[in-house]
Amino acid sequence: YVESLVHNKTQLYVFAHNIFFDLQSSWFFPLFTRWGWVLDFVHDKGLTYILVIKKDKKTIRLLSTTNWFDITVAELGDMIGLPKLEIDFTDTSDEALSIYCRRDVDIIKRAMIDYMFFVESHDLGKFAMTRAAQSLAAYRHRFMNQKIYIHSDEDSIALEEKAYIGGRTECFSLGIQSGGPFITLDINSMYPYVMRQFKYPCQLVGYKEHVDQDHLEEILSKYACAGQVTVDTNDPIYAMRHNRKIIFPVGEFET
Repeated sequence: YVESLVHNKTQLYVFAHNIFFDLQSSWFFPLFTRWGWVLDFVHDKGLTYILVIKKDKKTIRLLSTTNWFDITVAELGDMIGLPKLEIDFTDTSDEALSIYCRRDVDIIKRAMIDYMFFVESHDLGKFAMTRAAQSLAAYRHRFMNQKIYIHSDEDSIALEEKAYIGGRTECFSLGIQSGGPFITLDINSMYPYVMRQFKYPCQLVGYKEHVDQDHLEEILSKYACAGQVTVDTNDPIYAMRHNRKIIFPVGEFET
């Protein structure tokens, strides 16, 4: 049935929640291999599953709906107003099982149709196979007003990797605290916020070593820079890596 739906020069999309289980239990892999289908691409990590197979000019893309919805089918059904059914697997009939399974299919079908409508109605670019890919497609389609150039300069890449440091997570006071009340603060959508509000580099201009202070001040007045420097400070606010951990020391050190 699945093979009958795909035609030359077209792509057939097949969706299921945790689709790898369905592919195994339905003997998909040995059957489609026997029928001449060959692997084109596969990605299986965490909740993300993508399998692309080809035969002549036909393509089938088999995708887990957890690529977009990392919740259960029951939670997905509640979200779209189509509740998952209940069943006692120890005491049921083929007809009842068929109705139960059909509801799961209807939930997945409705969820994906609603998602595709959301992508189209908000002009988020082409349909992508994961949430992350959809975000990038939306950005490139609607919001990227400046080209981003990817370089291959090895010295610059090494410096960029050293400069990439995550957020600070640290206890500044241990033990029982007094003098409350205490408030927990967090930033909602921090990455989208800062990307919208501030400017960030989009092209490598150059790489220099042993830059004197006058030249450095001139560079900093025009460009965004990352550099390996020696710091002498009494304030524990500058990050450095030590034994594969991020620390914020005082004194003189290189970072």
